Amino acid sequence: MRSWQCWLARLGALALVLQPVAAHAHGTIIGGAQAGEAASDAYVFVSFGHGISALCSGTVVAPTVVMTAGHCVLGPQNSVYATARFTVVTGAVSPSDPVAPHSGVTKILLHPGFYLPTLRDDVALLVLAVPTSAPAIELARAGDPAVASSGTPAWISGWGVTAMTESTNAPPVLERAQTVVRSDAFCRRHQPLRGRVYKRTVMLCTDDAALGTATCHGDSGGPLIAFRADGTPVEIGITSWGASNCSTGTPSYFARVSAIAGWVSTTLANLAATTPAATVARAGVLRR
Repeated sequence: MRSWQCWLARLGALALVLQPVAAHAHGTIIGGAQAGEAASDAYVFVSFGHGISALCSGTVVAPTVVMTAGHCVLGPQNSVYATARFTVVTGAVSPSDPVAPHSGVTKILLHPGFYLPTLRDDVALLVLAVPTSAPAIELARAGDPAVASSGTPAWISGWGVTAMTESTNAPPVLERAQTVVRSDAFCRRHQPLRGRVYKRTVMLCTDDAALGTATCHGDSGGPLIAFRADGTPVEIGITSWGASNCSTGTPSYFARVSAIAGWVSTTLANLAATTPAATVARAGVLRR
């Protein structure tokens, strides 16, 4: 964990570091502002009992499927956490809202290429017990006009801490902030562990010291959003890791969505084929 960590955040009085690389989440985003609506954002709560819990973010990709970071679902000895530990809230800025729709999780699907030491293919899908009416986000594919190049403006969002000094007892509220996608050379040069982690084919990074924004503890699994020329929002990255102190002077790193979109599409299609009510729909999730 020394100089970097993936972003899992804590809720309540106790913190739990779940991985050799502590989870990276810029909670409610450092340098961000409260979101007016949740849109496709999902709040992912993991309970371990005895007042110990963890927090990640995510996005709705189908009526009963939320996408988050792979490290958010993996426990000791590289085992996937029991589904009973998870609660997911969608369509609400604050999960403490009494009318916020809560759902349990019936299945967890970890990307087969996920590798914890490097956080390669850092993505997992959570199958919800109760369908959500929150809109599914479009996922970027290779060649998509929204696939970012260096200098592309983008937006980060998530729940968690807005500052390293923030109380972990504060009610979580969704926040968003603008940032800028950086070049592969920049991402390699400025990563906390130089030359050992960043893989351009499956990752990307953002940095905007001028805006003073970054992801932090609790934002893991949350989206990096870019926009097509027609204004359509498209998820291009999944919040994965960054500096342990959530410094706005260090890049935030993301799983590259275009690299895993094919797996997500195939998995959603398989779920739809095996779900009696066909509540997991592919149409409208990954538009070609």
